[in-house]
Amino acid sequence: MPPSVQKLLAAALAFHQGGQLEQAEKQYRTILKDHPNHPDVLNLSGVLALQTNRPKQALRLLVRAVEELPQNPQFHYNLASAHKQLGDAQSALAAFQHAVALKPDYVEAHNNLGNLYQAADEVEAALNHYDAAITHKPNFLGGRHNRAGLLSKLGRFEEALVDLDHAIGIAPKNADLHSDRSIVLQKMLRYDAALQSIEQAIALSPNSAKFHGLRGVVLVKLNRREHAKASFEAARAIDPKEIVTNSGYARLLIAVGDRERALSLVETILTTQPKNADALAMRGGIHSDLHRHKDAVKDFDAAMKLDPSIHFIAGKRILSKLHLGDWSNFTEDLMALTKAIDDSGLAATPFSTLSLIDDANIHLATARATVSNFYPRQDDLGPFKARRKDGKIRLGYFSADYRQHPMGQLLAELFEVHDRTRFEVIAFSFGPATGDDMHLRLQKAFDRFIDVRDMGDREVAALSRELGIDIAIDLIAHTAYSRLGMFALGCALVQVNFLGYPGTSGAEYIDYIIGDDIITPHESHGHYSEQIVAMPHCYQVNDSKRQIASKTPTRAALGLPEDAFVFCCFNSGYKILPEVFDGWCRIMLQVKNSVLWLLASNPEFEKNLRKEAERRGVDSSRVIFAKREPLDVHLARYRAADLFLDTRPYNAHTTASDALWAGLPVLTRIGRSFPARVAASILRAVDLPELVTETDAEYEALAIALANEPERLNLIRQKLAANRSSSPLFSGEVFARNIEKAYIEMIARNERGESPSFLRVSP
Repeated sequence: MPPSVQKLLAAALAFHQGGQLEQAEKQYRTILKDHPNHPDVLNLSGVLALQTNRPKQALRLLVRAVEELPQNPQFHYNLASAHKQLGDAQSALAAFQHAVALKPDYVEAHNNLGNLYQAADEVEAALNHYDAAITHKPNFLGGRHNRAGLLSKLGRFEEALVDLDHAIGIAPKNADLHSDRSIVLQKMLRYDAALQSIEQAIALSPNSAKFHGLRGVVLVKLNRREHAKASFEAARAIDPKEIVTNSGYARLLIAVGDRERALSLVETILTTQPKNADALAMRGGIHSDLHRHKDAVKDFDAAMKLDPSIHFIAGKRILSKLHLGDWSNFTEDLMALTKAIDDSGLAATPFSTLSLIDDANIHLATARATVSNFYPRQDDLGPFKARRKDGKIRLGYFSADYRQHPMGQLLAELFEVHDRTRFEVIAFSFGPATGDDMHLRLQKAFDRFIDVRDMGDREVAALSRELGIDIAIDLIAHTAYSRLGMFALGCALVQVNFLGYPGTSGAEYIDYIIGDDIITPHESHGHYSEQIVAMPHCYQVNDSKRQIASKTPTRAALGLPEDAFVFCCFNSGYKILPEVFDGWCRIMLQVKNSVLWLLASNPEFEKNLRKEAERRGVDSSRVIFAKREPLDVHLARYRAADLFLDTRPYNAHTTASDALWAGLPVLTRIGRSFPARVAASILRAVDLPELVTETDAEYEALAIALANEPERLNLIRQKLAANRSSSPLFSGEVFARNIEKAYIEMIARNERGESPSFLRVSP
C-alpha cells in the first residue's frame, strides 16, 4: 500500500474510532476514488454504513470487500451483520458460518449463530454455538447470557443459573443479569432468592420500571400483596405503559377481586400492543369472571389466532360459549380440545375438562400436567418432625370457601360435630372474609380459625407444621383460589383431597382422595394419583340444619303454568351440553303438557336456549327461567317442580342434595368419571337407586314414564320424604364418625411406617 494511502487510511480510522463519522466517511471515499477495490476501506466503509443505519449500502460495500479478500473472517462477520440488519436470516447464517470456518475461535460469530438458530427454533444448533463460544472464551459475557436464556426456555434452570452466576461474576453491576437471574429463580419456585436478585437489579438501576414491575410479580408469588402493590405503583410512576408491570398488577387485582381496575390495566397494554396474545387472553378471562361471556369469547378467539398454545385458553373459550348457550361448532371444538390436551395437557384447566369430557384418563392427564408445571413437589422445608404424643389428631382444613358457598353449606355441620375428644380442628382460610351468616357460623365451628390470605405458600406450610397438623385436608384442589403450592411443600404428615374438586389432584404428594364405591369404583382406581378412601354411604357430606323457607311460592308467582308437568334443572348453565338438551327436548315432545324450568344465567343464554328448543321442535315458551334467590327461598321453590333432570358429564352435586332435601326427585344418567357419578352416589345413599339410569335411552324413557304415571312418581316422592330424615346422606353426625375412622387409620398407617393404600371405611 502506498505511503500516501496508508496515511489517509490511518487518518480515516482515527476519525472513525473517535466517533467523527462524517470525516471518516469522507476520507474513505477519497481513498476509494483512486483505489476502488481496496478491501480494508470497503470493509470499514461498510461498517460505518451499518453504524449509521444504512444496511443496504453496507451490504454492497461488504460484498465487494469479501470478494476482494475472501479469507478474512472479520469481513464475513461484518457481511453477516448487514444481512441480519436487513432481516435476511439465511444469508446471515451462511456468512457467520464462513467466519467461524475461517476462524474457529471467533466467539462473537458463534454467539450470533446461536442467536439466529435460537430464533429459528433449532435448539441443538444454537446450544452448540453458544458452547463453542464459551469453550473458546469462558468469560465471554454475551455467550454466557444468551446460553442462560435458552437453557431457561428449555426448562434447564439449574444450568441457566450456573451461566448467570458466572456472567454476574464477570459483570457484577449488570442489572439485566440480576433481573434474568430473578426470573430463572421464579421458574424454579425459589421466590425468596428471586426477590433478592430483583432487588439487586433495582439497586443498580433504580429508575427501571420493568425491574420494579418484576419485583411486584415476585411479591405476588410470595403472597405479599400490599408490598407487591407498592412495587407496581412505583413502576407505573416511572412508566405507566410498561408491559410487565401492567400485566403483573392486573393479575394481582384479579386475585383480590378488583377486576374492573385489572381490566383498565390490560386495556393499557392493548392500546400499545393490540396483538399481545397474553393480554387478550387475560382480558378474556376478566370478561368471563364478570359474566361478560360474549366479550370473553371474542378475546379468546383473537388470542388463539395469535398463539393457540396459551395455557388453558381452549378450554376457557368453550366454557364461555357454554355460558352463552352458544353451541356452534361444539363437536369440532371439543375434538380440537381433546387433541390439544393429548399434545400438552395444558389446553384446558383440570376443572374445565370435568365439565366437558367424561374421561377419567383425560382428567388425570390435565391435573398432572398442571401440577408438574405449576405445583411440583418441593422439599425445601425438609422432613417432618416426629408426631406429638398428646393423643389428639390435629386436622387442618384448607379452603377459600368459608362463606355462603356450596362448600360452606355442605361442610358446616361436619366441622361442628367432629369428636373433640379425639380431634382438634383448625381452619386455614385463604378466601374472602365475607362476614355473611355462614362465614360467622363456620368461624365458630373450629377450634382455631386462621386467616392466611396474606401469607405465602411457604409461610402457610411452615405454620401448619409448627402447629403440628397431622392431616391436611385440601377442600379446593383445582377450583378457584387453588393453593396446591402449599401442599407441594408439605403441610402435614398426611394430605387429603376432599369434596371441593370432584376429581384427582394429579399430585403425588396428596395421599388420599375421599370417594365411595359408586363414584370411585375399583376399576377406576388407576385414574387417580391418590389412594382411594371408600366411604360407606356417599363421599358427599351434608348439613342437616339447612333451612328451607316456610312459605312455598305458588307456581303463578314463579311464572310456571299451574297444570303443566314441570321438569327442572337448576344446575349452572355451562353444564348443559347440546346432547343433554337434545334428550330434554325429546322428553318434552313426548310429554305434551310439560315445561322445562332452568336457572337464569344471562340474557344471551336464555335467548339461545329458547332458539335451540325451537330448532328441536319445542315451543320456546315451554323453556322458563328462574331468577336467583337466597338459599332458603331457592330450596322452597324446588317444591313447585315435579322432576329434576340431571346433566352430564358434570352432574348436579350440591344441587342434587338441595333438590332431594327439598323433596324433589332427581333423575340421573350415570357416567364413567367422578363428576358424572356423583348424583348416582347421592341417590343410592338416599335409597333411590331406581332413579339412576345407565344409558340415554333409559334416562329419557324413565323421565317420560314418570311424567305420564303420576302415581309412580308420587310413590317415589313418598319414599324420598320417608328417607330424608333417616338417610345417612343428610346426617353430618354419621358422616363425621365415618370420616373420623378414615383419619384415625391414615395416622395409624403413617405411624407404622406404611405407605398410603386403599382404605375402606366400614359404616
